[in-house]
Amino acid sequence: MNKIIITLIVDFTLSAVGFAQNETEEVIPIENTSKNILFERGFRWFAIYCNNSNYILRLKDKENGELLGKIVLTDEFTIKGSLMDWVSALDREITTKVIINTLVSIICKDNRYKYKITTENVVIEKGPNGNFARTQKNIDVIAKEIEKRKTEIISNAIRSIRKHMEQKGDFEENKDW
Repeated sequence: MNKIIITLIVDFTLSAVGFAQNETEEVIPIENTSKNILFERGFRWFAIYCNNSNYILRLKDKENGELLGKIVLTDEFTIKGSLMDWVSALDREITTKVIINTLVSIICKDNRYKYKITTENVVIEKGPNGNFARTQKNIDVIAKEIEKRKTEIISNAIRSIRKHMEQKGDFEENKDW
């Protein structure tokens, strides 16, 4: 019974550790590229990155060049070894799955676009398991790792957006055959 209560306290504490909503945005110039072409590239990014742009997109306004989608980013990771205080020498690792709910908008204008990624919340779906001591040090280690993973996941999404927005697509080929 004490183990269940301690686990619930740790899980609650990790959930409340300050994964606040934050935003990342940037305006990227791309010379000699129309708003419509950039819009199609942004739509293609949602389709490829999310496997189903129709399900993900909340707004698709070609006239104004705006795309807005709700995306779920996930990561499962393991913390091992000496970073943590362990109860015993056995099972010296913990595995955690993190889910990051985000809003991604891409706004296109002639020769430039702006992406904005807003982290709505971070959910710990699979709480830390393993034989570790429930100490503030360990909670801080786990929270720091989750924040590091969140930053990496969002950086990967940004790199992917930038790559797709710079690549010419099949739809840009000359259709006069």
